[in-house]
Amino acid sequence: MCLLAFCTTLFMISIIEDRYSFQCLHLIFYQLSIFIMLFIPCWFSTQVNIKSEKIPFAAYSCAWIETSNSSKKDLIIFINNTQHSIQFKAWNLVDLSLETFMAVMKTSFSYYTILNSLIIEED
Repeated sequence: MCLLAFCTTLFMISIIEDRYSFQCLHLIFYQLSIFIMLFIPCWFSTQVNIKSEKIPFAAYSCAWIETSNSSKKDLIIFINNTQHSIQFKAWNLVDLSLETFMAVMKTSFSYYTILNSLIIEED
């Protein structure tokens, strides 16, 4: 949905004749809000993923040699359970990450370019 919103909003901004009208300003703020709405979860999801990848190394780096055998076994279980990093998904389909965000931005700009070239060819 964000891809379509980006593409259509860019296209609508490009065909507005009066660049200083209220409609153009409204579309720019709408575009900015969609950008922020998509960027914030993707950025935080990437940060959580990066931090969760470091958990097993941080657990191994603790002073586990001097601990009891039961603590060592608990640490082994903990490290084993934290081997997979945390990854948030949108509707359990798409990974939320900065790579996904950039893919949406690139694809929406590509669609906008195609729409814009079709309008230019008609003129």
